[in-house]
Amino acid sequence: MSTESVPESRSPRIGSHANSSDARCPFCAEMVATSWCRTRDEAGTSYHVCMCEACGTAFLWPAPGEAELIRAYASDYYGAGETKFNPIVERFRNCFSKSRARHLTRGLKAGARILDVGCGDGRLLRNFQQAGRYELHGIELPGRAAERAGRIPGMQLHIGTLEAAGLPDAFFDLVTLVHVFEHLPAPRATLDHLANLMRPGGRLFLAFPNITSWQAALTEATGFTSTRHGICPCSSRMVVASP
Repeated sequence: MSTESVPESRSPRIGSHANSSDARCPFCAEMVATSWCRTRDEAGTSYHVCMCEACGTAFLWPAPGEAELIRAYASDYYGAGETKFNPIVERFRNCFSKSRARHLTRGLKAGARILDVGCGDGRLLRNFQQAGRYELHGIELPGRAAERAGRIPGMQLHIGTLEAAGLPDAFFDLVTLVHVFEHLPAPRATLDHLANLMRPGGRLFLAFPNITSWQAALTEATGFTSTRHGICPCSSRMVVASP
């Protein structure tokens, strides 16, 4: 997906030239947004990347339709073979995932319950398994990634959506979403649901593209590399209310 910056002097308030309800923030539901840049998806469809002035969330406008999302999540998105990337990238991902698992499980007691939402091929769960004795749960949509995750012994895989998994309230000690948040169609509702699933004192870990980082500025990447990324929080501005 390519991006085209909009100079500050030309950056319009969406509500000033369009139906403001069309530019409603998918996170806080406010309707005050500024066009930050323009981007095109793989098929050449043009979108605004809008920045919500209320909560700092960036989002695609207009929102991608069903046809665009089906195209974005084609079967090759999950990799044609047993892995998604080439061996060098996979080796790097393994090292990073092991380090993340060790960090996130510090202080967790044996038997703690961990949920990885959008667990992909189960890489992080496998590394949680190596880091200690925990009760592991993963959620992944049907597809090649879920097939790979299903081969990991000793963890419970829920194939489908979070809402359809039927998980009990106040159950998990740690919940993780690693590069999943930006894919969610209803991110605020998902966070509310996760808050109910967590035990008192539980931990929630989110990882998502940082659209204001120096890396993003250097590479001219906004985090909206595909219509799969419909929302992207600005980490320095996003406001999340405590449950």
